[in-house]
Amino acid sequence: MMSFARGSNGLKLETLAKLERVEQGSFGVALRRGFTILLLLEIRNVVVKVVRSIKNVVEELNMNEKNTEKLYKDFPKIFKEHILLRCGDGWFTLIYELCGVLQFNTDKNNYPQVVAEQIKEKFGGLRFYYTSEVVDCGENKEKYGHIRGAVGFAESMSYHICEMCGNAGKARGKCFLLTLCDECNKKY
Repeated sequence: MMSFARGSNGLKLETLAKLERVEQGSFGVALRRGFTILLLLEIRNVVVKVVRSIKNVVEELNMNEKNTEKLYKDFPKIFKEHILLRCGDGWFTLIYELCGVLQFNTDKNNYPQVVAEQIKEKFGGLRFYYTSEVVDCGENKEKYGHIRGAVGFAESMSYHICEMCGNAGKARGKCFLLTLCDECNKKY
């Protein structure tokens, strides 16, 4: 309800009563509804802008076709399934080197074959989900430890490499974390 300082502003009590009835009446309700609709439209516009900017960033977070095909070609055993790499091109070298280490150990040191299940960005860091052959776990316990260590090291390094361009970066953002360099942070 509207409230007015009574007496000092010169409004009579009957005028105040009329204003209060207007506020409670259909005009006041329409005014409040109109204000609510305008507020909701403004909120909608802000949400649309935020969604569009996130959509643009997410589209750039899929590795480009050239880099993806190079990984498929150079590491066909790791990429048996042609999975979508849901991370930026800045991490291509990191992923390529990780795959090189994993495949080298499989081919030369009789490690279990790693098969990539999902590679993506999550909370600003690389996630490399994989499966591997199950060979006598007791015999290969140390080898599995090396595989987990190599993957963990690459995932840790990703927090210091810009996901977009590959330069030195750091995790940034409040509700949507990305690891970016200063230049890419200005762009996104």
